[in-house]
Amino acid sequence: MAHATDSYHDLLRDPEVEAVYIGLPNHLHKDYSLEALAAGKPVLCEKSLTVTMSDAAALVAGAEKARTFFAEGLMYLSHPIHHKLLDLLRSGRFGQLRHVQGFYAADIWQVVNPAGGGTLYNLGCYPASLLHLVVQAMCGEDAFANRQLQANGNAGPDGNLRDSAVTVRFDNGVLATLHSTDGYGMAHEFTIATDLGTLRFDSNPWLPTPQGNSFTWTPYEGTPERFVADSGYDAFFHQLQMVEAAMAAGETQAKRPSPRLRDSAEIMQFPTDWQAAATT
Repeated sequence: MAHATDSYHDLLRDPEVEAVYIGLPNHLHKDYSLEALAAGKPVLCEKSLTVTMSDAAALVAGAEKARTFFAEGLMYLSHPIHHKLLDLLRSGRFGQLRHVQGFYAADIWQVVNPAGGGTLYNLGCYPASLLHLVVQAMCGEDAFANRQLQANGNAGPDGNLRDSAVTVRFDNGVLATLHSTDGYGMAHEFTIATDLGTLRFDSNPWLPTPQGNSFTWTPYEGTPERFVADSGYDAFFHQLQMVEAAMAAGETQAKRPSPRLRDSAEIMQFPTDWQAAATT
């Protein structure tokens, strides 16, 4: 029978609660997630994982110790468009990765959480996590962590970064440029360049919808090819399916393209380094 409580502790003691979704502001993610994990509850925690690497490390360690399911809620990665992307990137048919360019903008500065760390943890985590997936799929599991970066940015009234751009050179020679802002616009762009051509998202890669999700591969020589993945459901539905399937299988982590624990830690390190470079 449905019932309500005003106590998070009582909720976690309820045997009828099968899993916990942490939809709180990101600076609260660590403590509430760790309490749920300690109570034996599987957890889906919203992005960004936290706002500091120390909190992120504590949360990852707590999830590993608990040995129950935990996933960061980068919901877009659960959608079929990204399963298709990952399969194609891994296949090698697009050639060798050379450059990635990503841009995400939303005019939401009036409603952002001042304790949330700024645009990099609000919007920048989207292009950062997709860059992570691309580099990992095309260059290997360890390629993303080996890099140097430079960044600049502008602070908002709350002192956090509102606009920021970063350039990256990975040790294997792959380059990347990302830009994140919650100070203007409603725009998105993500392009992968290889030695054979370019792959560009036609739709918003970070907000897949029930219909209209696609990217186009344009070889330097040949005819462009459009790839479509429409399921009739949005990314949040597919994220829920991912969690249910993992729990039913007794898994403690998500499977790619959704983030595993090590992926969430590497993704979190990127905006941390980006912020440090932009504010030095």
